[in-house]
Amino acid sequence: MKTLWALEPFHQDTARTQMMYSLIKQFSPNDKEIDIGFIATRDIQSLNLAFDIPAQERYSLYPTRIIAKNLLKAKIPVHQQNIIVRDVDTISTTTAVNSFLDIAKKQKSDLLAIFTQDKKGFVKFTLGSFAETAMELSSKNLLVVSPNVKPVKKITIIFYASDFQEKNKEDVLAMLDLSVQLKSKIIIYHQSQEIALLKKDKKNGDLIKKKKTLEDFSDWIQNQARLKNAKVKIVIEGGFLSISESILKASKKEKAQLLAVTSKKKGLKVFFTGSTTRQVVRASEVPVLVLKN
Repeated sequence: MKTLWALEPFHQDTARTQMMYSLIKQFSPNDKEIDIGFIATRDIQSLNLAFDIPAQERYSLYPTRIIAKNLLKAKIPVHQQNIIVRDVDTISTTTAVNSFLDIAKKQKSDLLAIFTQDKKGFVKFTLGSFAETAMELSSKNLLVVSPNVKPVKKITIIFYASDFQEKNKEDVLAMLDLSVQLKSKIIIYHQSQEIALLKKDKKNGDLIKKKKTLEDFSDWIQNQARLKNAKVKIVIEGGFLSISESILKASKKEKAQLLAVTSKKKGLKVFFTGSTTRQVVRASEVPVLVLKN
């Protein structure tokens, strides 16, 4: 699996850089499969104020050297030829993200790894605009790590929130495959208000039918897991909390090291809305894998 890592060289300390690298290595064990992308835009003060650097190098060779120096300091063996810096004369986040996504396309990346940035005093309410825009525009899967994420040495439990519908089967299979690749247990979770309502109205035909549909989907997952030799646990929970609250609460209870959600459009429908995904990423204490492709 090829990963394109969005490494911001001026505000990420060695510990965070090492943490992201350790996490990426679980998806891309071969260092040659890890590229680093950086978009040098005109709203980056560390570049704008580097008057001691020749103008022709300020947004190209200079950040490349800084990234290489940071990697060396963090003892990360990513070769300089895998560092891709683009000089983009813009202050537009959308333009910067599209340039980064273009790098991913040309490098044939399978996964985008992004460390979000927060604003002091507003940690709970902000998600780095670059990361948020990438989550909206990307057609590739994203591994998003927020500032409140704790170091993850080994992903042993994956928590995947599913809508338990036919359109979600492809992603369920992909997550089962990932769990096998990472040699991890996977919890596949679904929250259903119908299950909660059925406890109060046990003779409701529509609710009984819905429960049977969920049970059939659960049986399908179990069969696929057996075929793939994946270790799976299925959790179907009735409740009235918001989807994001339910996901965060349940994943914490299961002690997962990776949380995964599907966030993509199918026709006019969305599996999990962008706002739900953002809420999960903002509050999650573990990395979030956002399935897009």
